[in-house]
Amino acid sequence: LSHVRTCMLRLKQFFFLFLFFIFFVANASVSLKPDSIERLLSSVNEKSRINLYMLLVEAYKDSSLTKASDYAEKGLSLATKYHDSVGQINFNLKSAELLLNQGKSQTAITRIIAAMEISEEIDDQQLIVLSHLQIGKCYTEIDQYELAINYLNKALNIAQKNKDDEGVIEALNGLGNAVSKCGVARRNEAMNYYLRGLSLAEEIEKPALISKLSNNLANIYLAQGYFDKSLNYYNKAL
Repeated sequence: LSHVRTCMLRLKQFFFLFLFFIFFVANASVSLKPDSIERLLSSVNEKSRINLYMLLVEAYKDSSLTKASDYAEKGLSLATKYHDSVGQINFNLKSAELLLNQGKSQTAITRIIAAMEISEEIDDQQLIVLSHLQIGKCYTEIDQYELAINYLNKALNIAQKNKDDEGVIEALNGLGNAVSKCGVARRNEAMNYYLRGLSLAEEIEKPALISKLSNNLANIYLAQGYFDKSLNYYNKAL
């Protein structure tokens, strides 16, 4: 009887966790409640905590960098322990994002390179692109624009080869960002990257990417003194 009760309890825990994940997948716009996720940690086995740790990173990234970073480290540790390559990549990239927000750019770059190496080991083309995009963004943030452009061009080439439209758009946007910071002489080049990205984003109907690229184009036109064009793109970004 005791054994049956134990089995029933485990089934209930699994069913609750399953419903929890289904709820958040089906309601991506609903804000995550960290307390609810944290209470689940003691109810699941160690390996299952990997996914919960990523949810907690997402839940805390805007309100507590310390907690988000702590959960990213715990998730990375478990992903490494259980040889979860994709988990290691995702936690390394998420950790890099958090480190960059704390001004720890060199440590962030180390994490991205680790993610890139694992991505190449398992030959996951989308994650290879994502790693290159993130290191490009990181180098742009610390004013190393030529390094950023180099990695972003690699991301663009790989994404184009694999017909990864969203990867292509993100690479073009990243190139626009890096090039636009290289000085006034390269503004037209940056604008070209943004326009190419925007055209593809409109073609595949991606509102978030359309908004991002439109906003960047508006900033370029504003810097050049073309106020009407700038306003049109700011409206488009809304």
